Amino acid sequence: MFASEIKQFSGFKSQWDVNEEILMDYLIFNLIDHKDDCFFSGVKKLQGSHNLIYDLDTNKFEITKYYNVTINGNVSRLNEEDTIKLFQDEMNRSIEWRLRSDVKVGTCLSGGLDSSYIAALAGIKYQNGQERFMAVTARSVDIKHDESDFAKKVADAGNLNWLVTTPTSADFISALDKVIYNQEEPFISPSVFMQHFVMKKAKEGGIVVLLDGQGADEVLLGYPRYLGAYFKTLPPADLATNILKSKDHFGMSALSIFKYNLYFTSFSVRYKRNMWNFKAIADKYLDFVDPDMIRKIANSYKDIKTLQQLELFSTQLPSLLRFEDKNSMASSIESRVPFLDWNLVEMSLSINNQFKIRNGWSKYILRKSMEGSLPDDITWRKKKFGFNAPTSMWFEDFTNLNAFIHQSTILNKLFNNKIPDFQDQNIQWRLVNIARWEELYNMQIN
Repeated sequence: MFASEIKQFSGFKSQWDVNEEILMDYLIFNLIDHKDDCFFSGVKKLQGSHNLIYDLDTNKFEITKYYNVTINGNVSRLNEEDTIKLFQDEMNRSIEWRLRSDVKVGTCLSGGLDSSYIAALAGIKYQNGQERFMAVTARSVDIKHDESDFAKKVADAGNLNWLVTTPTSADFISALDKVIYNQEEPFISPSVFMQHFVMKKAKEGGIVVLLDGQGADEVLLGYPRYLGAYFKTLPPADLATNILKSKDHFGMSALSIFKYNLYFTSFSVRYKRNMWNFKAIADKYLDFVDPDMIRKIANSYKDIKTLQQLELFSTQLPSLLRFEDKNSMASSIESRVPFLDWNLVEMSLSINNQFKIRNGWSKYILRKSMEGSLPDDITWRKKKFGFNAPTSMWFEDFTNLNAFIHQSTILNKLFNNKIPDFQDQNIQWRLVNIARWEELYNMQIN
């Protein structure tokens, strides 16, 4: 059987067995969508850039990969000015192509660099009578993680029609089962709910096609964890200066940068730390732990291009696009991601890394391309918020959180009926997600 969603198989199977190996990858290492196996035992996914050809005569099938990223050496040799011009041209083209539609198009706007640049360019290019281009923002009730003030500056600068939603704890609790059901498989954090509320607000605003900024961090080295791989490319004499500058611009202390570097580049550190956190899991389930992907991730930090391609095809982007696709489709919205235009991706990966992180600035080439299009306090922001949900506040009002966790048959089996009182909210979320998913999809574990 094949289908576009796992839930379409429910008519053929009333109860599902959990894939223990995938469950361990998720629970212990927070890894998902990195293999062709699913959380549902016996179900596999056809990975991106792959074809499956089924022979009706022999009842055999073959899976082949039809696309690999090509690095253009000519792009990496361009000077800064020419690189900026090329990047601007490719971004403009990608935006223009994704504005083609006979229905209303809008964009997500978090207030971060990526979504702000898309909103600024699309707002200029969008032509639909006298109607202003629409941008949708999810405002966080946790002020420490709220970027809506930046989003408002972008909306004002671009004369955009700005829609705002502010999801409360009650909204989160009300949407809990719906989002988990729509996503079909457990996911890494409650930030997926923020995206759900953005899609819902966009639908209420009549938007049918929505642009989003996925992919920019992966191709332009936007995450702090990339610093370890970047530092390996520098001459020893430049290392100390770059660490100090990166400390300022990434909003992290030198110690935090060192810890990030150690955690992501050292297999033994990451593996042992996470295994220690989950030492209470029964041995029969720990036997399903597969360290190969953690080792592969650590080894990829020896070469930036290898790291980026691993994140694009395995460890990062597939999950983000799964969240995006299922959240948007649940609201009958077509999501389009300009930064992941394949020409733009290949060009971005080919850019000299010194133009991606420069003088400590992350996504330097993007910032230089944005100059003049947006206020400087948007373009040259130092602190990266990320698309965070107000998890602490939501969980404070989530009175059934522990009850959900302790009622789970799967979790009780995993921990021999002694589920630890984890204080880490990321782990708490994974436990809640497993417990609700178990009930919604009638899952069982051997």
